[in-house]
Amino acid sequence: TILPKKPETQNPGDYVDTTPDTNVGGAQMDNTMEELKGNIPFTEEELDAVSKGSDVEIWLEVTEISATVPNEHKTMVEEKLGDNKLGMYLDVSLFKQVGEADAQKVTTLNGEITVSFMVPEELRNKDTSVTRTYKVIRVHDGVAEEIDIVYDAEKKTITFKTDRFSTYALTYLDEVENVPETPTPEVPPTPEVSTLPNTGEHNDFLLWIALLFIGGGFVLKGIKIKKVHENG
Repeated sequence: TILPKKPETQNPGDYVDTTPDTNVGGAQMDNTMEELKGNIPFTEEELDAVSKGSDVEIWLEVTEISATVPNEHKTMVEEKLGDNKLGMYLDVSLFKQVGEADAQKVTTLNGEITVSFMVPEELRNKDTSVTRTYKVIRVHDGVAEEIDIVYDAEKKTITFKTDRFSTYALTYLDEVENVPETPTPEVPPTPEVSTLPNTGEHNDFLLWIALLFIGGGFVLKGIKIKKVHENG
């Protein structure tokens, strides 16, 4: 347990969030102190000490435990993975300390608090053709369950509400985006090359034929006249 440094400005009877800045992803509680006071259970002795001026330290610790997570927790998480891949195991713990008494680990709250942390660099998606979605699985009192989260793609943070503290697993699923295919442009058919002469050439051709016949007629007529004169 990392005991946080007490604020120098703390007054007797104050409730102070002393969450360390060494948490995985800078994990912290996104609650006001009034919300924390109402959700954290205290014994009668602790409340009596607070009423007499003892200060109260409350802090969140989030550490990676991928190498030391209990096998039974691994098994329960793996049964919940589905198509997701395991990113990392985390121990999410909440502590309270009243006055000079020993720090106490809080496993269950009277109500939910909000926790947020930044996704570690190695678990961020850097492939623009892939969409990555995250899930968080909580293991508490022998039960593994997926909890609701909110992922902020711009800040790369995951936020969730919880009232139980123990083993958590960060998982993710990559899906390839459906990029629409670029349609192949239609190529217009190549026009057939006509072997016939164009209109002008066609007209010239007909005129040439007509002149040929006319000329031929004059020739034949001349031959006929010549024969008549020869016969006469």
